[in-house]
Amino acid sequence: MLRPQGEHAELVHQVLLFLQEKNVGCVAHFYGIDEQNREILSFLPRTCPNELDDFSEEQCCQAAKIIRLLHEVLREFPNCEDGQVVCHNDLSPCNFIFQNGLPYAVIDWDALSIGDPVDDLAYAIWLWLDMGYEQRDVVTIGQKMKWMLDTYGLKQEQRTDFLNHILMQMQRIEGFGRLQKRYETTAWAEKCQRWLKEHWHLLVCYLS
Repeated sequence: MLRPQGEHAELVHQVLLFLQEKNVGCVAHFYGIDEQNREILSFLPRTCPNELDDFSEEQCCQAAKIIRLLHEVLREFPNCEDGQVVCHNDLSPCNFIFQNGLPYAVIDWDALSIGDPVDDLAYAIWLWLDMGYEQRDVVTIGQKMKWMLDTYGLKQEQRTDFLNHILMQMQRIEGFGRLQKRYETTAWAEKCQRWLKEHWHLLVCYLS
């Protein structure tokens, strides 16, 4: 598969090669650059959600397993200090490839950076649970959040402040929208923040 190179292409290629060396099968293999300066990647059968949706417990937990695997391996990536990993930074369901109804691979690493894995997980949970969409049942969202945290294996002491990590990710996307003049993105992120603050007292009960 051929793909235009992104802003952080050199780091993306290093990360994909590192994961390939570690025999991680949930990402595409990187094979080099063609004569038109495009990435050469292995083909992954592409069944990706076009939008956020009401994903099942099994789908959400499978995503959490994949995120945990990536974080565990990428803790060893060069220049990651203690407690840091290479964060994907856009672990939306739309960047997962599905097979037989379940996610099995992650694509589009263009936004990656070295950082806190809890931030990466917080962003993923926000998008996988579609927090901010009023028609989603808050109790169900809380239950799925707990399932994903349990599956990922987030330590209890890291859960205390987890909603703040989600809030910071919403604020990050709000700022990104303003910077890029993507006003629909900004408005959506602001709406999600209001929803989170409104339901904070209920969601915090699912962090233990």
